[in-house]
Parts: sequence; structure tokens; C-alpha cells
Amino acid sequence: MFLRLIWKFINIYRRLPYQPFRNSLHNLYLKKLRPKQFVNRAIVTKRLGIKYKLYLNEYIDNTLYYSGYWEPEVNKIIKENIKSGMIVFDIGANIGTHTLQLAKFVGKNGKVFAVEPNLKYLERLKENVKLNNFKNVVIIDKFFSDINQLKETTLDECVRLNGINQIDFIKIDTEGYEYKIIKGAKASIIRFKPIMVIEFGRTNLEGRGDRIEDLIKILKDLGYSFFSERNLREYSTGEELLKDCLSETTINVLCKIKKN
Repeated sequence: MFLRLIWKFINIYRRLPYQPFRNSLHNLYLKKLRPKQFVNRAIVTKRLGIKYKLYLNEYIDNTLYYSGYWEPEVNKIIKENIKSGMIVFDIGANIGTHTLQLAKFVGKNGKVFAVEPNLKYLERLKENVKLNNFKNVVIIDKFFSDINQLKETTLDECVRLNGINQIDFIKIDTEGYEYKIIKGAKASIIRFKPIMVIEFGRTNLEGRGDRIEDLIKILKDLGYSFFSERNLREYSTGEELLKDCLSETTINVLCKIKKN
């Protein structure tokens, strides 16, 4: 009962246009609340019409179970932009929170390429896909980056090897590899001009040797405009987006090709 009250508060808090103390509250959860939860307690449940096997000691699982969703802003973007028959990539699929929604919306005539190299999450992703009997999900267990070697590859190489001739939507959330992934996807992006939702995080990018300014520049050079995940308002300049990025640990940004 106590946990449900906490997550009811979190649900209300996340809907606020401005979320004070966001990072502090997240750290408080990680230090105080998470250790007290049932370790490895697994529950099979349905959220937004999708079945999931969730472990309540995991942050994403816990949020999805008690709040009913994970990253509601991204869910809204998916709902408004994904149509039947689309070909989409979920790069950094984790346990499938967005993969499964994407699979639901593209339908049997579409396809989702779910990229997850982490073995822990890879097995759980496979399990959740199987739970829903989705036949339109292709799971790729490689790191996507800007080079091709062993278990590391580029999106361009994946497109070539799989004979893909259409990409309508890409979601990228890879803990700092976003810039490298875009570098390794330039040919496909120029060819297909997909809508993208990308996580922007200064600390994560710098941890991989990249800068958030470079991520903004490469996307602008590819012809993209940027929109806030909160209200889908277009950023007027790259500097405005940069300011928003620097004020948060991470933000998701909707990216669309500029219309002439």
C-alpha cells in the first residue's frame, strides 16, 4: 500500500510541466527505496495492452508496474507517429518497454529491429517479446556504434546485411553512444530521413569521448529540427536545445527533417 501511494505521487509529479528536484529524488529512490524492495520478485502483468515480466527491484520495471508506463513522453510520440506497416529501430531496447509498443503499432505488415547487446536485458527482451507472441520483432544483440568489428556494428552495415529498404522511425537510448551511432548511420539517415527520438545526455556522451554540441551539429547538418519531449515545441535554435540539455541529466528529443 505504501509503495502504491509513493508511485501515485510519482505519477502526478511526472505530469508536471516543471519537475523540481528531479535528480535528487531519483538518487533518493536509488539509495533508500530500491534496496528495500523485494529482490528478484517477478510479476507478469499487462500495461497499455502489452504483457511484461517485471522485476520490481529494477527501476524501469518498478516504474512501469506502479505508474503504468515508462517515459510517457516517448510513449506519446510513438502513439502519434507510428503507423501500420512502418519499419522502425529501437536502439537500446532494454527489456522492451518501447519495443513492444512499437511492435503493436506497426502491426503484422511492419517490423521492429530491437537492438540490445546487454545479455541481462537481452534475455528479458526475448522473454517479453515471446510473452506477446510478436512475430514482427527482430532482435539484434550487437553494440551499434560508428565502426564494424566483432560484436560492434553500424546501423548502415545492419541495413546492408539485412537488405532493409525502408526506415521510418528510430529511437536511440544508449547511455552515451548516441553520437557514434548517428555517425555510423549517416548514409541510412540521408536515404530514409526517419523520424527519430534520441536521448541527449552531456555526462553520458562525455564518458564516451563525445560532446553534446557535436550531437546537435551532426543532426542539424543532416537536416533535422528539434522538438521538446514535454510539449513538442520546436527549439528555435541549437543554443536553446543545448541550454535545455545542460539543465537536465538527460532529455529525450524528437528529431524531424526540416520541411522546405
